[in-house]
Amino acid sequence: MADSKPDTKYLKLRGSVWWFQRAVPSELQKRYGKVIQETLSTSDLKEAQKRRDVKSVQWTLTFDKDKKELAEALDPPSRSEQAEAILQQLQGTLSYLLNHDHIPESERMGMDWVVTERADKVLVDLKEETSLSVQRQILQLTRLILLRLNDPMEFNPAEARELLAEDAVQKSMPELRDEFIGVKTKEKLPDKTIKTHKRHLKALEDAGWDAQVLVEGLEEDNKSSTTIKNYLTNINTFARWLGKKGVVLEVPKLRQKQFAKTRDVFTHEELQKIASYPMDRASYWVTMVTMHHGFRAGETLQLQHEDVRELHGYWCFEIHDREGKSAKNESTVRRVPVHPWLVENGFLDYWDKSKGWGATWKSYDGTASQGFSKHINKIIKTALGMESSDTPTGKKVFHSMRHTFRDYCREAGVSTEMVNQLGGWSNKGMGEGVGYGQGHSTQKQYEALSTVIFLP
Repeated sequence: MADSKPDTKYLKLRGSVWWFQRAVPSELQKRYGKVIQETLSTSDLKEAQKRRDVKSVQWTLTFDKDKKELAEALDPPSRSEQAEAILQQLQGTLSYLLNHDHIPESERMGMDWVVTERADKVLVDLKEETSLSVQRQILQLTRLILLRLNDPMEFNPAEARELLAEDAVQKSMPELRDEFIGVKTKEKLPDKTIKTHKRHLKALEDAGWDAQVLVEGLEEDNKSSTTIKNYLTNINTFARWLGKKGVVLEVPKLRQKQFAKTRDVFTHEELQKIASYPMDRASYWVTMVTMHHGFRAGETLQLQHEDVRELHGYWCFEIHDREGKSAKNESTVRRVPVHPWLVENGFLDYWDKSKGWGATWKSYDGTASQGFSKHINKIIKTALGMESSDTPTGKKVFHSMRHTFRDYCREAGVSTEMVNQLGGWSNKGMGEGVGYGQGHSTQKQYEALSTVIFLP
């Protein structure tokens, strides 16, 4: 077996000597230039890696400190906010000490000095703007931290846990959630990130602040493992923040869902029942397009009027990631001919007159896609006379159209490589040669699609 590629991150060999080279964050380039370049004074790679790691940590701390100072200079916190921030830092330090039995001597000495400096800042410089209750907490926190660092035999863990919980128990979970959002907002996170935090924590509140109940609800609503992972990631961030205040929030681990085994496929009779069930025209054509192409729900719903056009004598769908639309991966971006059944049954006339999905379904993000899935899943259950989406072999839901498409292509004898190109699946595992060339022509794709019959 060939040796793995050596770790040369931030390393640059000049002649026989290794140098440390790292890009500077854009907001700090006026201060440091675009790139940090420092000689490591060694020609030995292993020694260079050790010295690189030390410099990397030093520069990371420097960049973080400078970015924080820069942000504060643009929007300086009030003196009371400074005191509150120091209180939270001391709470975090005590929480850390409670969970670590061994503290290295170098770390202990540095922590001792930092804790004392922070306490003095509040109790001396910011005293007039700091409430007596915060001053009291800081005195108690400092006393316990210094005991743990310098005289651990006198340190009382139970007293420390009680102190950490003291402030938090006086606040309700909604109040703590709002405080957390306020902290994240001050960190200058993108508006989209803040909105996501709010949405996920609102869902947690609706689940009674029980993360396990929330996950079970998301799974029941047929959410993808990626969506559930995003919820749990943000909730874990909130849980860690709560932990510094002595509040415990249990967060379950993500259970990987095996979609190929949990989605059933539709029979010919069931597809006919769905197609003939009364529904608005936009929903009908979203369903028909997805049925005949195996598109992901988001791919169908994000189609804009100009994404259906004639090329080389064939009407085609353009699945892409431009103009703010999202694509799952490289294989997702593709051009696919419109299935002949759609053309013969009036889809192009509908598309031209409505200029897309019309007022109801013309614009989609992830949330709207999920909303449509709920809407159409109710129709599917009703059309098939099902009390639940569950069947002995899996669920029958809107996403099952994608699994059905794959099975129907198999039955029609369409090659795996062709099916992957039509449906936007990766060719990973099929050999290196599959990734070369432009893939099957539009004519070949059209001929393959023509052999796959979903509806009479």
